[in-house]
Amino acid sequence: MEIADLDEKDIFQLIDLIKETYNENRLYMWFDGEPYFDMLYSLFNTKINFLKAGKGIDKVAREEGKAVGECEVIKISNDDAKIGIIVGKDYRKHGTGKMLVEAALKDAKKIGVKTVIAEVAEENPNALMFFVKNGFVESGRSGIIEKEDGKHKVIELRLDI
Repeated sequence: MEIADLDEKDIFQLIDLIKETYNENRLYMWFDGEPYFDMLYSLFNTKINFLKAGKGIDKVAREEGKAVGECEVIKISNDDAKIGIIVGKDYRKHGTGKMLVEAALKDAKKIGVKTVIAEVAEENPNALMFFVKNGFVESGRSGIIEKEDGKHKVIELRLDI
């Protein structure tokens, strides 16, 4: 397993991974409705511009050259950033997510991030457990996200790095 910086060559494989994960469980994703290629491609291009401007970190897990996971840390202020992670179904619970988060947080410190925030749907207990196991704590803040299938509570978790 290789953990590396996001490369433009990873984008198409990550788009496929996002679509697979969306089809597995829509609550894992923040967008409403089926993600389509042009939307995801545009999001990746925007993200690459953020990374080039020093406003974020994006790590990719590759197995035999194939992108099987990704972790992003995107600054929302001078000190704070939001974290997002996706790991292919066959690579979960094998340490891939932990390796991605550790690598992303190490580099996030280098760009001045002091606090990392994860927002997780309450109905996604595996993600909640993952972040808690990796040192995140519930901040006491929560919110509601509206999707086509109704309203969902979002739990905020924080980690000072």
